[in-house]
This record gives sequence, structure tokens and C-alpha cells, in this order.
Amino acid sequence: THCFFCVRFITDSRLQLAHYAFSYNPPKEFKMKPNEGTIDRALRVTAGLVLIGLAASGTVGVWGWIGIMPLLTGAIGICPAYSIFGINTCPMKT
Repeated sequence: THCFFCVRFITDSRLQLAHYAFSYNPPKEFKMKPNEGTIDRALRVTAGLVLIGLAASGTVGVWGWIGIMPLLTGAIGICPAYSIFGINTCPMKT
């Protein structure tokens, strides 16, 4: 596989894991699966846009730019926090 940091040491599993993290085509077990349903995604995108809009207009402080996170997670359909806590609102079998 092609990778950004083509460092492959099979003897050290941590370096092998680092290789997979930076590769263009990581093995299936390292790919994140969608874990947000349609309603969850729509709410995240809406909340993110509202927060960003309020921050841009000066209505709320700088903290409003945190709306970038729900906007991005809603757009891609994957929430890292959901993965950590084992939550899945996606109706598809993953």
C-alpha cells in the first residue's frame, strides 16, 4: 500500500498500527463505520450551522465556533465519541 509515512516494521505492532493510520487504504478493521442515523445527522448539521452563524455574527462568543464539530460529524456520519461509548443511531447493520 502507498502511505504518507512509509514506515513498516512488522516486528513492532505499534509502528505497524501507525502505518495503517496514515495509509490510503487501511485494512477493514481500522476503517470507521457510520454510527449516526439520519435524524441525528440532520440535528448535528443544523446545530453546527446555527452555532457557527451566531459566532460569526458576534451574538455568542468565540465558543460558538465549536459548531464546527457537530457540523463535520453530521456531514460525514461518524462520531468518534459514539465509537468510544458504543452508541450507534444508524439503522444500518454495520
